[in-house]
Order: sequence, then C-alpha cells, then structure tokens
Amino acid sequence: MPEKYHITYLMGAGASAKGIPIVSEFNSIPKLAMEYIDTLSINISIKTKIKIVLEKYQTEFESASSMDTLAKRYYQTDESRLVYFEYKLFLELIFCFCHFKKKKKQYFENTLMETASYGFEHSNIDSRYENLIRTIGEKTDNPSKLLKVEIPNNFDFISWNYDIHFESAIINNLYDKNNEFKAYEEFLGITNENSLYTGAKLLKLNGSSINDNIVKNVFNRKEPATHSQVEYPDIHLIDALEKIIENYENSLNQDKGPESSSIKFGWENQNDDDLKEKLKKIAEKTDILVLIGYSFPTVNRLVDQAFFKSLEEKDSKVQIYTQGKDFSDSVKIEKLLNQCYSNNKAPFDIFPVEGGDFFYVPAQYFETKDETVQVW
Repeated sequence: MPEKYHITYLMGAGASAKGIPIVSEFNSIPKLAMEYIDTLSINISIKTKIKIVLEKYQTEFESASSMDTLAKRYYQTDESRLVYFEYKLFLELIFCFCHFKKKKKQYFENTLMETASYGFEHSNIDSRYENLIRTIGEKTDNPSKLLKVEIPNNFDFISWNYDIHFESAIINNLYDKNNEFKAYEEFLGITNENSLYTGAKLLKLNGSSINDNIVKNVFNRKEPATHSQVEYPDIHLIDALEKIIENYENSLNQDKGPESSSIKFGWENQNDDDLKEKLKKIAEKTDILVLIGYSFPTVNRLVDQAFFKSLEEKDSKVQIYTQGKDFSDSVKIEKLLNQCYSNNKAPFDIFPVEGGDFFYVPAQYFETKDETVQVW
C-alpha cells in the first residue's frame, strides 16, 4: 500500500543527548577523556600525542560558547589551517571517547543531586533511535539482505550530528559478527544514495566524527577481546584512538595537506551545490517534518535556508513538529525556527510535542497503516 505522507526527520545534537553529552555538558569531556585515557595500556608515544592535543585545546574549548564557534575562530584566523585541522583531530578524539565511555553518575540518597564523579561506564546508543526504527521499520523476507528490517522509503533523515548513533542503531542488533564486510557495506549504504541498501537514507550535514576506519571498533565496543583467557575490555577504544592519530599523521605527509577528518562544519558546506540539491529533493518530497533537538545555530544558517526555502515553495503547506527534552524545550525549538525569519514567523504549521523517552512519530503515519494485526 503506498504511503500517503512523506515524513522527514531533522535531528540536532539533542537527538543523541542520551548517549552523547549536549553542548552545556560537553565542555568537561576533554578533561574526563584525559583522565581515562591515562589509565589505558596504550602505546606510550600515541598516548603522549593524544594528551598533547587534548591539553592544547582544552582551556579554550571549555570557555567557548560552542565547539562550532571555536572552530569558526580557527577557520577564520589560522591561515595555514594546521591549527584548524588539529582542532578537528581534537574533536575526533573526544567524540570517539564518548562513543565508548561516559561518566558514571551517582546521586545523593533520595535526591536528584549528583555526587562527585564516580568513575566511568560503557556509553550506550541513545535508546530513542532504536525505538524509532522498531516503530517504523518493516521486516523484509529477502534472504540476501543482511538487515532484516528496513525503514520504508517514505521517510528521510537529515542530521547535524557528528556521532553515528543513528547508523549504529540500524546496524547494531543485526550486525553479523561473522560477516563484518557485509555489515560495514550496509553501514556505508545508509548514507550513500548509490548503494544497494534500499531503505530510507540519512543525509549527514556535518560529516562524521567517526572515520570509516574506526566504524568497526564502535560496532564492537562492548565485545572485549581475549588473549590467553585474559580480557582486554578497552581494546576497541585503544585501537580506535591509535587509528585516529595514525590517520592524522599519515595525512600530514600527503600533498593535499593534513585534512584527515570527516567532520564538516556548516560554513564548509554552505556553498556545496550538490548538498543543496540533495536537500531540495528531500524538501520537495516532505509533507511532515519532525525537528528533534535542534537549536538552529547561526553558523548553520545558510545550509538550513537551502532546505527550508524549498519547503516554503511547495504547493501544500508543510506541517512541522518540534521535540526537545521536554515540552518547554519543544516550544523553544519552535521559537528558534520562527526567529530565522524576518517577521519572526515561519510560514508553516508548527506543533510542539512532548519530549520523553521516545522520538515523536506523527499520528498521520499510524492513520495510514493497515489496521489488521498479525498474531505471531
């Protein structure tokens, strides 16, 4: 049955907030990362290089209004771009750390007040991603497919996030440990329009903090490697950190310069006609837009304009749902969108919805589904 509505999700940092610290909490990560990395049995030369990079940018990172603002400062003032590229290396290291570890929170008894830092624990994928893909995903009986559930093509996803939580949620529980190559190909397919993956795609506007060469480490991050019956629980984190440093150092010797990172900031993409064309095509299909955890930072404005201008030009009025951590935050996202327009009013029907433990799925989606329930 053809779907009546095409639904697009535009996700900001708040969409991964249960797995990756949000802006207000992110500034403390370099210090925590250094504290933990110092305990790892990692190549001493690599460890020293990591600590030098983390310490070099920590102070300015902690005092900057956002990591994007600090990046723009380096972009505009560093003529050689070496500091700018090294700052991206800094971001890769701390984002990598956040995919593996997080601060363990402890609370005073019968209160919501946190005690002092109480060590570290595994970082999990934001569970709301899996709930979303389980809600809208459809089982496929095609035996040639590694993924047995795909998101139907009346959905599109646009992300301003640097993490790979969304992609991991799709792959994670269906990842065949005996067939890493196919799983990796499916992972790449989620963001590659020319791949054999036939489900809904993800357009990443900021690139990724996780380069392709450490994706498998992230997939396997909770699987401790063993040797002679001895477990090495952090082996995947160690391997990923070493690869990041090696990749950066190798890029220094390349003619094209030291741009080893897959991170792309909004101003680097604002003149990318190919990206704008992709956004236009998504906008032309979109009937309903769900905005999750996005604050419309000004550094992204020209890219955002390319998408929302195309939404405005549609014959039918697009409905937009905004979702934050709670209802007041959802209202704030609505206001931030309105502020992008000179009359302080976006030309859409906008509906803030409650936050909570699930990403919002528009009621229209369920209205068009077959009401027949199959009992297993």
